[in-house]
Amino acid sequence: MVNRLKENDYFIYTCYFYIKYAIYNTMLKYTIESMSDSHFHILEMQKKNIDTALFFSNWETYGGKYLVDIGIDEDHLEKRLECSKDRDYLYHSVGIHPNNASGNLKSRILTIENQLKNKRVIAIGETGLDYYWDTTPKKLQKEFFISHIDLAIKYNLPIIIHNRDASEDILEILKSYNGKIKGVIHCFSSTPYFAKEFIKLGFYISFAGNLTYKNSSEIQESLKIVSIDKLLIETDSPYLAPQKVRGQINSPLNIGYTLDYMSDQLHNSRANLIGQIHKNLIELFGFKEEI
Repeated sequence: MVNRLKENDYFIYTCYFYIKYAIYNTMLKYTIESMSDSHFHILEMQKKNIDTALFFSNWETYGGKYLVDIGIDEDHLEKRLECSKDRDYLYHSVGIHPNNASGNLKSRILTIENQLKNKRVIAIGETGLDYYWDTTPKKLQKEFFISHIDLAIKYNLPIIIHNRDASEDILEILKSYNGKIKGVIHCFSSTPYFAKEFIKLGFYISFAGNLTYKNSSEIQESLKIVSIDKLLIETDSPYLAPQKVRGQINSPLNIGYTLDYMSDQLHNSRANLIGQIHKNLIELFGFKEEI
């Protein structure tokens, strides 16, 4: 009798495990199939002890498309390139985050310029202005930002812009280059007014997991005024996990939660948004149609 109970417990446990595994696989496929992440940080994920080999395996297995790994300084490109060596869906940007703006500007920008020679590098950034942390003088941030813009114009590459509490100054700078640059305002966190103004300048607007937070009403209102031909989606992993998994370390595997929120708010089908955002990504970064 005891042995039979143990056999029954084992059977129940085994069934539970396989059902849970099947549900997980189904949800993962639903979450990422045919989707791309336009902004994440592979080395930051590794610092958070994410198993990136397993992450890439899941991304491939369950139908993920393009990934764009974003640079925040010039020091670690070789390590990032190791990740894309055998992954034709993974690309990189190079740039100096505004909070890292320091030292010899000319020397550091020259290093970034030399890194643009690598064929896996397809954009400049992230760059921009960050007035939230107030750790770097605004004047110095602007000098670094403008130097990145000049590189983007010189090499006809898209620029990835970081904006934290600096919308007015970023808009003023970008207006002086109107028509000369293309790019994206990443992790949009400003107001509908500035969304409209950036779009007038030809920029894409990208939303991350913070779009789904309960206290993000301005960001949510901004989403509603962005035409879907100017819309991108990102995770900014390992940061800003969407509301459904908030508090966890984020990864591109969670991108579908933000898409679901977009779909509900815009009253637009998931499939239609995936298709249009894919077109936008190809238009901005020059990806080939299929991988």
